Amino acid sequence: MIKKLIRRISRSVAGWRTGRAYRLTKEAEGLELRAQNNWQKYPSQKFKDMNENGLAMLDLAAEKRSKAQKVLEKGQRTSKEVKPLF
Repeated sequence: MIKKLIRRISRSVAGWRTGRAYRLTKEAEGLELRAQNNWQKYPSQKFKDMNENGLAMLDLAAEKRSKAQKVLEKGQRTSKEVKPLF
């Protein structure tokens, strides 16, 4: 009974982590698009100060992608640790 409960919780946690990784990846894609649009709106700033807002968005997107990768790997490890009941 307790083993079944632990397995069920482990599967749920693996699913939650996969969902979080997906959301983080989508947020990173959105930030990259915002940075790209920001550069298209203000091309004169492209080489002067490189539009710090755009660079900050790209840095944040890179951080979110790396975090998403870590969360996804952790979720996959958790799902592998869950053994079938029979």
